[in-house]
Amino acid sequence: MWFLTWERKPDPLTEPPFGTNMAFQKKVFEKYEGFRTDLGPRPGSEIRNEDTEFGHRLLAAGERLRYEPLAVVYHSVPENRVQKKYFLAWWFDKARADIRKCGIASDTRLFVAGIPLYLFRRLAVWTVRWIVAVEPSLRFSNKIKTWTVAGQILECYRQPREPGSNAD
Repeated sequence: MWFLTWERKPDPLTEPPFGTNMAFQKKVFEKYEGFRTDLGPRPGSEIRNEDTEFGHRLLAAGERLRYEPLAVVYHSVPENRVQKKYFLAWWFDKARADIRKCGIASDTRLFVAGIPLYLFRRLAVWTVRWIVAVEPSLRFSNKIKTWTVAGQILECYRQPREPGSNAD
């Protein structure tokens, strides 16, 4: 099997890690205040970004992170997580988490109910692309992008109504 013979050496990370298999020393959590709980999973919400956001903060502060190929985790994946419904919910909530993490670009000028006007255009474009796509994988990819923009719109609407404000 290819994954048993594939070799990769430990390397410094230049992008924040994400996913199941990562570890940090306790002192790092104490120094940088740990994961943001508003970006972590909760019942009824697939919002996830707390791990990546934490890694981003560490890298921005000059901390060194590294990839360790010998660290292995066995992670069972429930059947519902390989269903299209799950992927749509995941991308919707990831988009919400991205707005919480980064806010709305400060140079955004046109809003409707706290939502940048350009998001409505993106929603329309991706919706049309989804509807007219014939090839199934492209159709689903466009549907995911539609759900992603819908998640951004919802989170922008829920954020404070000040342009450029961040949920931090």
